[in-house]
Amino acid sequence: MKKITLLAVSLLMAITAMAADITGGTKLYLKPNSNWMDAGARFAAYFFVDDQTYAWAGCTLAANETNIYEVTAPEGTWANVIFCRMNPSTTENNWGNKWDQSVNQTYDGFNNLFTVNDGQWNNASGTWSQYVIGQPSVEFGVSTILVVNEAVTLSATAANVADPVYVYSVKQGAGEYTVLSGNTWTPVAAGEYTIKVEVKNGAAAEVLVSKEATTTVVVKPEEITIKVQVPAEGLSSWTAEGGVYFYAWGNGMEGTFTPATAEEDNWYSYTISTETVFPLNFIVLNGSSWDALANDARRQTVNMENIVESACYVMANGGETEGQNNWNKVLNPTDCPSESGEATAIEETSNAPLFTVNGRTLNVAMDNEAEISIYTISGQMIEHTVASNLTREMQQGVYVVRIGNQSQKLVIF
Repeated sequence: MKKITLLAVSLLMAITAMAADITGGTKLYLKPNSNWMDAGARFAAYFFVDDQTYAWAGCTLAANETNIYEVTAPEGTWANVIFCRMNPSTTENNWGNKWDQSVNQTYDGFNNLFTVNDGQWNNASGTWSQYVIGQPSVEFGVSTILVVNEAVTLSATAANVADPVYVYSVKQGAGEYTVLSGNTWTPVAAGEYTIKVEVKNGAAAEVLVSKEATTTVVVKPEEITIKVQVPAEGLSSWTAEGGVYFYAWGNGMEGTFTPATAEEDNWYSYTISTETVFPLNFIVLNGSSWDALANDARRQTVNMENIVESACYVMANGGETEGQNNWNKVLNPTDCPSESGEATAIEETSNAPLFTVNGRTLNVAMDNEAEISIYTISGQMIEHTVASNLTREMQQGVYVVRIGNQSQKLVIF
């Protein structure tokens, strides 16, 4: 898919009213999200008026930046632009070399920096803001998973700041920030934290720029056991002779194929020490090597990443992708089987929901403490705590919220 057609006429009219032509020589800027930055991708922009009037232009890294790219509009007058994530092994800009793209964008003549929304891949949306060349900026990030009682060294890099001084502070949940004495932090309790860096020009100067990063702190178990139930029927493209294998990687461990341990009722398990890898990333496959899969993605699951505790899943066919039915299999979280081999049923909620949602804010309020876990629909755990109350801002998507032995689906629009 190339250009995205807006169906809502009123919305199209509103956007057109605010749009300005992009004249040749205009500089626009792109800030990709972490997904777009993956795999060493390069970037390009597609300027167009219609299917007959268009031009491509490559993006280059802006001066003093690490993830902001600039592009100069080709000669001519353009009504729209699409930003594209390109295959780095190619040099020509065309749709065949494109990996992902934004939806159609217009320029208002003022806001010149397009920031791709977090978590998005193809047909990504984003926001426009003004980018001033030479303005102070800072790049700062932290691992998404940290471990209780294990120290982490924080680091940031500022641009356009002379003699930068970095001040780090940490807060848990919605609490207040605590300023750190240096750049080392040792978390002492599990939970979700926000870490902030402020950049000054000299220790006594005012803050020029700041940035926040979120992380989840967990208690590290001795080992992680993953169990997956592969239905006896209904999984097209899987073969009995292919076998069930786990492909695991992460934290410096290269990807390794390991045969799964067969259990009762089509359950398969895999156990690994957290001294070997933590957090765990894995894929379940119907073959002992990539060659055995014969490049058939229907014989593997989606990536399961940042797994920090033992978990159980049930496998299902994936959706239709690129015209191919039953693409990558999905792993949906489920209760683990009992010693008899039968899964413990999840208790259904009678009337009252487990949580309330206000916009994109999830609220859990209970009389007593309970274990609260939140999973993406692909099975990645993004929250785990023991509490009576929880408030969390959610991104658009589908989730599973588990409280005690009850689970409910959460859809955020």
